[in-house]
Amino acid sequence: KHSYKVLSWELGATIFNRNINNWIIWLPNQYGIWSPENILAVWSRGVEYKLNVDCTVKKFKVQLSGMYNYILSTNEKAATANDVTLGKQLIYVPIQNAQGAISFSFKGTSLSYTQLYTGYRYTTSDNKEYLKPYSLANISVAQTFSFRTSKIKTYAQLNNIWKETYQVLAYRAMPLLNYQIGLNLYLNQPNKNNKNN
Repeated sequence: KHSYKVLSWELGATIFNRNINNWIIWLPNQYGIWSPENILAVWSRGVEYKLNVDCTVKKFKVQLSGMYNYILSTNEKAATANDVTLGKQLIYVPIQNAQGAISFSFKGTSLSYTQLYTGYRYTTSDNKEYLKPYSLANISVAQTFSFRTSKIKTYAQLNNIWKETYQVLAYRAMPLLNYQIGLNLYLNQPNKNNKNN
C-alpha cells in the first residue's frame, strides 16, 4: 500500500492452490432434481488481483476499486471407468469473474456505481453445456450516522440498471431492474473521527 499527498493506492495479487478430497457438491439429475454427490478429488487453483485507489480532499473522497479472479476447479479422480467428468471444471463455478466500482463520499453520504462480470459457467459435469457470461451494473446511495460507540447506515440500491438478461441457474431467469433498501446497525464501533462526520 502506498500514498502520495491526497492519493493512496493498493495493488495486490494472490496465487493459490488447493487439493481437496471428498468434495460434496449438489448436482442436478436428468429430471432437474438436485442431490448431493461426492467428488473424490478436486484441484482448485488460480490467481486473484485487486486494485484500490483513494483520493481524499478534506472531507470529500473518491475511491476506485477493481478485482479480477481466474480460478480453475476441476475433478481429478474418476469415480468410474471412462468417467467423462475427469479433468472438467465443476458446474456453476465461473473460471473468470471481475468487479469494478467507483464511489464518491462526503462526510456520511456516499454514492457508488458497481459493474460486475461473471464468465462462462458449465451446467453439466462433462462441460458440454454452459451459461453465457453476463455483466451487471448497480448504483447505490447511502447515509451513515455516527455516534460515540455505534453507527447506523441506511441505503438504497438499484440493481441491474441496464436490464441485462441473465441466468444464475439454468432455465431460471433473474429479475431485470430491481431495487433494495436497508438499514445496518453497527454496535461497539468507536468512531475516532466522530468530529469529522
